[in-house]
Amino acid sequence: MAISYYTMYAPELHHFLSGILPAGNGENIQAILQGAEELSYAKNEVIFPKGKIPHRLLFIVSGNVIALSHSLPNQMAKRFYTSGQLICPEGVFNNKPSAHSIIALDHCRGFSLSYSRITNFASDNPFGYRLTNSILSEEISILQNRIDNFIEQTPMHRYQLFLSDYKQVPNLVKSELIASYLGISLSTLSRLKDQIR
Repeated sequence: MAISYYTMYAPELHHFLSGILPAGNGENIQAILQGAEELSYAKNEVIFPKGKIPHRLLFIVSGNVIALSHSLPNQMAKRFYTSGQLICPEGVFNNKPSAHSIIALDHCRGFSLSYSRITNFASDNPFGYRLTNSILSEEISILQNRIDNFIEQTPMHRYQLFLSDYKQVPNLVKSELIASYLGISLSTLSRLKDQIR
C-alpha cells in the first residue's frame, strides 16, 4: 500500500456521498473529508485481510477489487468493486473481524475514511450518524438488489448485468470465481459465454 497524501478535499468521494445523503449536506461532507487519505494498492495486494477488524472505508477511484471467502480450493467471490464504489467491509461498524479478504485485482487508487474520524465527528455533529446510516442503507440496498436478482432474474440476465457493471473483471479473475459470484456452475457459465459470442 502506498500513501500519496492527506487531502483536504476528495472530489470523487465527495460526489459519491452527495448522492446518498439528503441535499444540503455539502459543508458537512467537506468537513468530514478533511481527514480523507489517498491510498494506492498493487495488483493482488490485500486491502482488508480476513480475520482482522477493519477500521476504515475505502472509496475506489480507479481499479477493481474482489471480496473472497474461504480458502483454496473452495474460494468464492462474494462481491466485486470497481471505480465509483465504496468498500464498506464487514465488521467496520460493529468492530468485528471480517469474514472476507478484500484484494486488489489490478492497480487500485482510492480515498480512505477512518471509522474513528466518523465517530469523532459524530460526537460534535449529528451528521456523523446521518452519514453512517446513509452508508449502511446503501449497503442494504445493494444486498437486496442482489437477492432480488437471484430470485427474479435468469442466469443469462445476471451474467449480462455482471458484464455491464464490471467490464474489466472477466480479464482479471478465473471463470470459477465469476461462476461462484453468479451462483451458477462453471459449465453453465461456459454455455452463457458461448451464447453471447
